[in-house]
Amino acid sequence: MDQKSAQLPTGRVNAMVYAKCINCGHKYHWEWIEAFSKFGFKDGDGQVETHTIAYVLEEAGYEVETWKWFVHNELIIYLSKGGVEFLPTLGSGYLLGYDHPRKFLPTEIIELLDEAFPTTSVYPFP
Repeated sequence: MDQKSAQLPTGRVNAMVYAKCINCGHKYHWEWIEAFSKFGFKDGDGQVETHTIAYVLEEAGYEVETWKWFVHNELIIYLSKGGVEFLPTLGSGYLLGYDHPRKFLPTEIIELLDEAFPTTSVYPFP
């Protein structure tokens, strides 16, 4: 993957939200929210960057697990820090893989991911 990066004022490196397409060589645009969507990264048929989002979270001290949803996307299915799990569970009113992650993730995680992967799209949740 041929990602661009830039130094942030916080000292972290900012990975821009595009990578070089492994098939055609052109820029491939994506959003961090796709790592929490069953249908993200073109339903798993595109260039899946879930591991990139997981890496940023792990570097910030979070424990992360991903899972390939059969023929669909690979998504983050476990996210915790300090013994606190941040993803929705049964009965929480949210459904992982279907609901927008901005509805259930804490502000601290959203801000971390927004800073690491700035939005470049006007398109809604995949």
